[in-house]
Amino acid sequence: MQYGWLARGSPGHAAAGGIFRNHLGGVLACFSYYVGIQQAFFVEIFGAIIALEMTKEKGWNRTWLECDFTLVIHAFTKPSIVPWQVRYRWKICLSFCKHIVFSLSLISLEKLILMHTNLFLLVFHLGLQLFGWTPYFPLSKRSSLENRQSS
Repeated sequence: MQYGWLARGSPGHAAAGGIFRNHLGGVLACFSYYVGIQQAFFVEIFGAIIALEMTKEKGWNRTWLECDFTLVIHAFTKPSIVPWQVRYRWKICLSFCKHIVFSLSLISLEKLILMHTNLFLLVFHLGLQLFGWTPYFPLSKRSSLENRQSS
C-alpha cells in the first residue's frame, strides 16, 4: 500500500490518496480523499488511517504500508503525537495492525517520485471529490503507469 498527499501550501487545501498493490505490484485499488485546509502531518496521518481502514474493510490480512513521512512511523509507537481530531481513529488502526501481518517502511526517493506522479493522476482521475474509490485504475492511465514503473 502506497499513499501520499498533495497540498497547496501548508496549511493549504490538501488531499490524501493511495494505491493498493498485490505482491506482484499489480494495482488492486486506488483512493483519494479531500481533507480540507490542513497541515502536512495531519494529511499524512489521515492518509494512513484511510488506507488501514480500507485494508480492514476489504478483509486483507497482510499489509505493507509505505510512507514518506518519518513522523507517521513514530506515530505507531507514540500515538500521542497524532492530531487530536483523528487520534481515536488512529488508535483503532493500531489495534487492527496487531491482528494482521503488518509491515511499515519509509519509501525510497525513486518510489516517492513515482508515487506522487501516480497520486496526481489518481486525484485528477477521481476529480478531487470528497471521497473517491476505484477498484481498478483506468486502462488508459494504467499502461502509462506500468511503462514508467518498468523503466
